[in-house]
Amino acid sequence: MNFSPCSSSTIVASFFRLKKQHCFGILYRMAKDIKILGAGCDKCNRLYNATVEAVRSTGMDAEVSKVSDISEIIALGVMTTPAMVINGHTIIAGRVPSLDEIKQLIADAP
Repeated sequence: MNFSPCSSSTIVASFFRLKKQHCFGILYRMAKDIKILGAGCDKCNRLYNATVEAVRSTGMDAEVSKVSDISEIIALGVMTTPAMVINGHTIIAGRVPSLDEIKQLIADAP
């Protein structure tokens, strides 16, 4: 058998390099940027409040923000409000889903 010489410090360094990459991969998948788009109507506020409640009750790592600037909403490619955009992807537009559906949409979002 041929063994290549390898010091213990090389093995330990390789282990931590792999561990670090694995941890960053998990953090990337978990953190979500959620934007609720709308001009401030009742439906928009209900979607925002329900989304905040869904994130809070599930303990997801997510940041929820409101976008009410019409030019920014149009720039995101949304023509019907209220809308939910997660990590740049429009998930839902034109209606307020149930709390359970919001939880599922957030969990399944890219």
